[in-house]
Amino acid sequence: MTKEELSKYYYLKQEIKQIEDKIKEIDSTFMRASLINCEKFERRLSNPQEKRMILIEKYTEKLEKAIEKALEELIKIEEFINSIEDPEVRIIFRYRHIELKNWEEIAKLVFMSRASVCRKHQEYLNKCL
Repeated sequence: MTKEELSKYYYLKQEIKQIEDKIKEIDSTFMRASLINCEKFERRLSNPQEKRMILIEKYTEKLEKAIEKALEELIKIEEFINSIEDPEVRIIFRYRHIELKNWEEIAKLVFMSRASVCRKHQEYLNKCL
């Protein structure tokens, strides 16, 4: 796993949240439209409304697939970090890539110098390549 792949963790989490929010927004819009037009549903929806509902459904499916893909990436990153045998290095990776702490914060938390933390992180990445 590369630094670039590990660095995606935060943004993947943000992307998932945005997509989930969009799905909730679509669902609430869809539900309001359903309640407002409940009489029309019984008699068969007008063509523009049917098209709108189909588009909303397709868009929601697309968003759900994007969430699935982002979650798969998150799982890969978490599995990589969890597979690190050295607990000290594993903690450094968690602080850096999952909790997004800077090197100084990590150094204080693990009682090392900033240089030692950076070195251990880089050495492990080099060993993996």
